[in-house]
Amino acid sequence: MIKPIVVFVIGGPGTGKGTQCKLLAKDFGMIHLSIGDILREQRKKDTNEAKVLDKYMTEYEKTGRLMPTKYILKVIKTAMQEMGWEKNIYLLDGFIKTLEMAKEWDDELGDSVEVKRVIYFTCPLNVMEERLLSRGKKENRGDDNPETIKKRFKLFNDQMEKVVDYYRNRSLLTTIHSDDSIQEVYVESKCALKLAMGWY
Repeated sequence: MIKPIVVFVIGGPGTGKGTQCKLLAKDFGMIHLSIGDILREQRKKDTNEAKVLDKYMTEYEKTGRLMPTKYILKVIKTAMQEMGWEKNIYLLDGFIKTLEMAKEWDDELGDSVEVKRVIYFTCPLNVMEERLLSRGKKENRGDDNPETIKKRFKLFNDQMEKVVDYYRNRSLLTTIHSDDSIQEVYVESKCALKLAMGWY
């Protein structure tokens, strides 16, 4: 069985992960799976599972507390299977937020999915905050408000260094500073992806 290929895209909230993933997916024919977008769409459905998800997401919006990793893994696996399990290359945007998440991925899907690269976008906290507040006004997202942003930043500061070290030690990490313009950052994103996939 051919394994699906995954490139993890990680970084703090507001570092431009989603924007860069959309550009990469369009130019290289990859599938962009934004975990947040998938969960928000699932939440709108009139199902029992959507009600459970709504409770998790409401808690996240109020406290910044993440939902159980096993639940998110189930959602990701289902989405990948629906898209065509072994036929595609996926950009997984916004899933790995803690070291525990990284390890649970390895335990649950490590043998059945090939992780080619982990692209880490980073920029100053003040830039991240400005972007999130702007996005919150435009998109009316419940998690882009000043109180929740502070809690998300705390989680990011507490956890991301451990995640970065975990993937750096496995020689999978590429770091991109994303406080420049979208197009300037995209030049680096394309180079990182091409190198990872051997597309030169």
